[in-house]
Formats: sequence, structure tokens, C-alpha cells
Amino acid sequence: MKIFGIVIAIIIALLVVSTFLYFYSKSLVKLIIDDKFVVLKKNIGFDKIYYEEINCITKLEYSEIPMTVGSKGFFGFIGTTMDNSYSYVKNRNEMI
Repeated sequence: MKIFGIVIAIIIALLVVSTFLYFYSKSLVKLIIDDKFVVLKKNIGFDKIYYEEINCITKLEYSEIPMTVGSKGFFGFIGTTMDNSYSYVKNRNEMI
């Protein structure tokens, strides 16, 4: 029974650490605007969004980020929203 408790503790610790590392890697570092695309530079990697892919740009208020899955403030609001959009908000005072 003691070994079972240790295995469960290790699994929970691995889940917590892997979740922490995932949201850290997706955390937004800076936004780069080019003539053909916008680059979202993250701690690990980047996302390139071409202007043709952007449907609309809307200014949002604090409470208008209805997250379904994601980090809700620890590394920013990173994840999927209820309208199947992606959120990469680092500072809620300057979000669009």
C-alpha cells in the first residue's frame, strides 16, 4: 500500500510539473508585426499569423475572456476560448 501511495504522488507531481512547463512554454514574450504577418514570440517557439487569416480585431474588457481550457492568469490567459478562438493574453490592460 505504501508503494501505491508513492506511485500516485509521483504521477501527480509529474502532472503538475508538465502542466507548469507547458503553460510556461506557451507564455507570450513579445509581439512582432511584419508587413505580411504577425509573430507571437513565446518562451519556446513562435506562432506566425498571416494577415489573410485574421477575421476581425476587437478590443476586449477584463471579464470578456471566457476560457474553456487554459491558464487563467498565472502565465497570462493562454488557451482556448468558448468561441474556439485562441487566447495569448499577457497583460489584460493592453489586450485586443
